[in-house]
Amino acid sequence: LYAEDPILAGLDMLITTGPGGFDTFGTEINKALKADGLVTADPTKRNISGAGQTVGLTSFYNNDSGAANKAVVVGWASVGGVHVNKGPVKVSQLVPAAKMTEDPIALVVRADSKYKKLSDLLADMKSKKIAIAGGSTGTQDQFMVASIYQKLGAAKNMNYIAYAGGGGALGGIMSDAQFAAAVSGYDEFSAQIKAGTLRVLGISFSKRVPGIEAKTLSEQGMPVVVANWRGLALPATTSKANRDKFIRAISVMRVSNSWKSVIASRNYIDAFMSGDRFNSWVKGQERAVSAAFTKLGL
Repeated sequence: LYAEDPILAGLDMLITTGPGGFDTFGTEINKALKADGLVTADPTKRNISGAGQTVGLTSFYNNDSGAANKAVVVGWASVGGVHVNKGPVKVSQLVPAAKMTEDPIALVVRADSKYKKLSDLLADMKSKKIAIAGGSTGTQDQFMVASIYQKLGAAKNMNYIAYAGGGGALGGIMSDAQFAAAVSGYDEFSAQIKAGTLRVLGISFSKRVPGIEAKTLSEQGMPVVVANWRGLALPATTSKANRDKFIRAISVMRVSNSWKSVIASRNYIDAFMSGDRFNSWVKGQERAVSAAFTKLGL
């Protein structure tokens, strides 16, 4: 069937955040690998969060280097988290294996909010301090909010409250009246948006996304574009042969019906890239994200 065996002995997935985004993504990867018979033992998952993902990335570098059948979820938030929190370990110091998905960030308010459209919220963001919930420091969530404030010329008004993951941001906006709005990956809020308890005012993509009933920020006069990406990295010093075997397994999973249903149900966009190409791309992201955050004074 395959030129080379794509089946892994097992997989222990490290998540560097709390509940939500990365955790959901890692869980779905594990479930799809199991459903497709690409792991011989049940995959496992563990969470080490803190300091904008840098605690987990440093642990993975220090404790799992050279280990087989281990992976860590990485993404825009990992790269930004290392910059903002001055983390000692960059994603590129691990062995980047595959970029899997992109998804848009959504800016939402509660259904009973006075903000009916984006321009209403932007007016208050410009004129006074309002609390906005989002993911941890260094995430694309914080970057998006900071970028909006910069374009409004109101950086001094920013009051961004960071949570360890998208699940925290969702809990904040749903339960705490202090929050005027929240930002996270669209999937984080999709159930509440469908249920009518949250209203989405805009998404961060350059163009509209099929299946998402929302205008982009740009088409509403706020030209801020951020594509949130997620992927997988292996322990530092992983051999090329082991990296390539992992990529084979992930490549087979990616074209399976089980993963295609995840892509559809979670509003992910397939953005596959692997191996040396992905490694080079991560290094480019590290330069670009650091430069962008530095420009924002973060």
